[in-house]
Amino acid sequence: MQRFLPSIRIHAWGGLGSQLFAVALAQDISEKFPQRRIRIVLHSGGVTHRIPEVTSLYPQWDFQFVDDFVNRGELTDDCSPSRTIVSKALYRGLIKNFLFRSGIASSCDNNEEFSNIKPWLLICRGHYSYRSIGSKFLSELDKTLTRNLPPLDARDICAIHYRMGDLLTLKEKNPISGDLILNQFESASKIYNFKTLIIFSDSPNDATKIFETVKHIEILVPDTSTVEAIAYSADSKLFIGTSSKISFWISGIRSQIRKKPSLLPEENLAQFRELIGNNINLITTYSISE
Repeated sequence: MQRFLPSIRIHAWGGLGSQLFAVALAQDISEKFPQRRIRIVLHSGGVTHRIPEVTSLYPQWDFQFVDDFVNRGELTDDCSPSRTIVSKALYRGLIKNFLFRSGIASSCDNNEEFSNIKPWLLICRGHYSYRSIGSKFLSELDKTLTRNLPPLDARDICAIHYRMGDLLTLKEKNPISGDLILNQFESASKIYNFKTLIIFSDSPNDATKIFETVKHIEILVPDTSTVEAIAYSADSKLFIGTSSKISFWISGIRSQIRKKPSLLPEENLAQFRELIGNNINLITTYSISE
């Protein structure tokens, strides 16, 4: 019966970190309903324009790309919505409520919602980031990431993932203070004997300025893809992450697969706890509100 139902469409918004959560969900749904077909729909829409980055890692999945990004700066202010717009919004709300209450749709954002999905599920629309991610998925991801990359001698390397870029200009997303990250590195340097610091950032010039006071150590700010940043950060002696899903995935691989320590913001504990598994002892948290 299930094989004759339409494909389950898993919608995802955001960059590679969000896209990986969608693939992890697809994997778990396929194991739960092995006869169902699944399509992962990647949207460019959101706060910033995002492109598919996960497709090359998982060519076995059926992907669809929807370019629905709208630049908020180009939107015109309207004093008051028309009755037609209000009516359409109310209608869409009623339809959405029916789809979710009937089990045709689910957000699948956490373990409870996932366990309650119905065999007739057709639509997943959520962030999926509070679900448990098993070591099997992380192990396969780790192997996929490093398959075509040269090995890294990471014995004396500290890796930092510090996303800035669009965060510098968006009110909704404020980057963590560079001085705070610098302080975390300097504190860690008193414990670990680092010879190299690698900073993975989408704003290399800004990142270089933040760490220009660090002396007697090699500092690298390579121009790499997000995939390379995850792979190399996962293998370093210590990893310092920020409030980014990419940082959470890196720490998940490190804790569950590599058994290596990481530093992450304590304010994001709920967001990365399910990726860390039972190895929370490998995570040292720092506060971004200081």
